[in-house]
Amino acid sequence: EGYSEAIRFFTKITSREKELAIFWIGDKKISSKDVKDFYPELFSYLQATDSLTQPEAEWAVKYIDTYKASKIADTISEESSKQVIEFNGNAISFTTWYQRFKTTRSILSSRKDIDVYFWIDGLGIDWISLISDLIKQHNKKNIFLNEVLIARSLLPTTTEINKADLVKMIPESATFIKVGNIDAMAHRNQNTYPNYIVNEIAEVTRAINEVINKYAGKKVAIISDHGLSYLPQRSIGLKLGGYDYHHFGRYATIKKGNITADNNYYPLEDGKTICSLNYNSVGNKINTGQGAHGGCTPEEVLVPIFIISSSPNAKH
Repeated sequence: EGYSEAIRFFTKITSREKELAIFWIGDKKISSKDVKDFYPELFSYLQATDSLTQPEAEWAVKYIDTYKASKIADTISEESSKQVIEFNGNAISFTTWYQRFKTTRSILSSRKDIDVYFWIDGLGIDWISLISDLIKQHNKKNIFLNEVLIARSLLPTTTEINKADLVKMIPESATFIKVGNIDAMAHRNQNTYPNYIVNEIAEVTRAINEVINKYAGKKVAIISDHGLSYLPQRSIGLKLGGYDYHHFGRYATIKKGNITADNNYYPLEDGKTICSLNYNSVGNKINTGQGAHGGCTPEEVLVPIFIISSSPNAKH
């Protein structure tokens, strides 16, 4: 009697059922509401990202919802193509929005009210809707989500550079705990669509549950170093000559000479490094099934900050 009827018989038991639900949503055979009962985490992930109190982030939450739809469908949609051209069509358009955001360190370093920092490696703003729902489920335990903020990563968007910046902001009186690593999961050679989406959702859910289980009434922040993009795997590698490639080709360093201007990449101030502006990687094509970072797309650059406390209205 059709896909919407068939989905009613799905259980929460197997990964295969979850994979099939992702296939069907990607093919538009069902909608996200059809999986709400048996796969609530996927339903929450696909919900529209809550409008935030940051005026500079209004376009970003709309962009990321389009990105999530493309990720679930395992394709670069026409809308995603239009948006990446609009916001990252050249170095100027990228810099315009990039400079409007502050880094996580800039936002949190002056705050004295946070006792514990939980770090999830590779957590981008596409996870805001799921994590917000997961935390709100624990309101009865006096655990409340007070603030959701969006920050920017340093370029290139790698763990090495951005973790070092996060560590600098942690005061001696606070605790810094790593609770999840979806970065490592994104680079597994055995990744296949849509299984890597099922695994990512499970890892983020597990990480948030760990935060909740370790919560002891203190104000905490969940932070990240960079996000990930699964769309470069569906684009090309430019294989630019004269460069050493890094992070699967999402950024590169010139071997000698000067960097020439090109709308496919953003040159850093060191005069040696370029980062991919769009889904085309400056080096080799990203392997099928793998997420990528190191470039300048919003899903790689923008990271969330979640502030949790035992008071429902505690804001800085």
